[in-house]
Amino acid sequence: MIREEFYRPPELILPPDELVPLDSTDPLDAQMIEYHDTLAAGEFLDAAEQEMLVRGIRGGNESSAQALKDAYAGLVATVVFPFKGHGVDSNELLHIGGQGLVVAAQAYRQGNISHFDDKVVYALEWALTKAIPEAPKMFSDPSEGRPMEQVHRFLGTLEPSIKQEVANRQVLEGLHPQERKIVPLLHLGTHDDIAEALGPPATRVSVNNTTARLQIELGVHNTTSLALVFHAKGYRYPIKIPEKPLVELLTDHQMKIGNLLHHEYGEIGTVVGGRTAAQITGSVHKMRRKTGARSRTELALMIAMFDTGERRDPEAILTRKLGELASRVGLESLNHDKAEELVAELEHDQHEAISSFYLTGRETSRKEIASQLNISERTVRSREEQGIRVMRKLRPTLIEQAAQED
Repeated sequence: MIREEFYRPPELILPPDELVPLDSTDPLDAQMIEYHDTLAAGEFLDAAEQEMLVRGIRGGNESSAQALKDAYAGLVATVVFPFKGHGVDSNELLHIGGQGLVVAAQAYRQGNISHFDDKVVYALEWALTKAIPEAPKMFSDPSEGRPMEQVHRFLGTLEPSIKQEVANRQVLEGLHPQERKIVPLLHLGTHDDIAEALGPPATRVSVNNTTARLQIELGVHNTTSLALVFHAKGYRYPIKIPEKPLVELLTDHQMKIGNLLHHEYGEIGTVVGGRTAAQITGSVHKMRRKTGARSRTELALMIAMFDTGERRDPEAILTRKLGELASRVGLESLNHDKAEELVAELEHDQHEAISSFYLTGRETSRKEIASQLNISERTVRSREEQGIRVMRKLRPTLIEQAAQED
């Protein structure tokens, strides 16, 4: 609980660009979310009641101690939240925070009770940094205002994350308890990874049985399509965020594959044009390396969340490729018409290899060209290199023509 004078509506705080993953089944996260909702509802602790509880603790009243812990559970959870991930579980963090609260109450001397909340924050951070020396203090920088004001600015930045977690829980309502544990982990991909994240007694077999039952109920065929169904319902997974826009990381062809990841690899290969399941597997691995996705399912969710529909500009692609071709031939620059003139001097096989790669406004690979021409990738590269050597010999003529035109 918190005195009203410290409260600032979260909407006055600019939210962060990224959501912070929260889990309302975690006791620490749950208490912090409840604290946020209590404040938003305008329920504040009365100063007289607050002072009575503090005095009760100093007098050794155990019921007062428990009542104060209950009243301050949300504040304690908010202050200890940044200390997660330092090898101490949520229950232990809450226990340490509770001890710090009692220390603050016992140290309180008669005076301005409104300062007690600040003292609580100091005491909580003291207890936490004593238990976790490497963890930084978050709310006791004098230049940032009173500790409680810092706490509530922090809570305000979590507003979007809290709203999303509430929405996630609503999506999971009605599921079997085991399903509610597994669905939030579908982005991990394999049943082994999900079982490891859940811990004993979960096993790969038990995860497989649960996901298989859900797939039958929802009419889908694999873990990826199952995760996408819950994403469509409004569940947001704590997936990695790409370092760059997807349009800069993935080619149009890769995006086409990415939008089909809910299908089996063999089916995807047929749809995108004569690719085998093994070739699609290789493409997906390459896409995961580019985006940082830890699994096929996370890659599919990443595309579902961050694909803006924007695709690479064909003219920009062609300009870049002509620049690469000019560099290989030994020219400062090369426009499309001149490139066509040069390539026209080549033998058919060389012309085909170079035109397919350099004279198109589409991102393509030599492996794709090899598949289209029904030859090996090594042959494509060999024909391309032969053609480049011929074009280098033609370079003086092209330079002379350019000089005459000037």
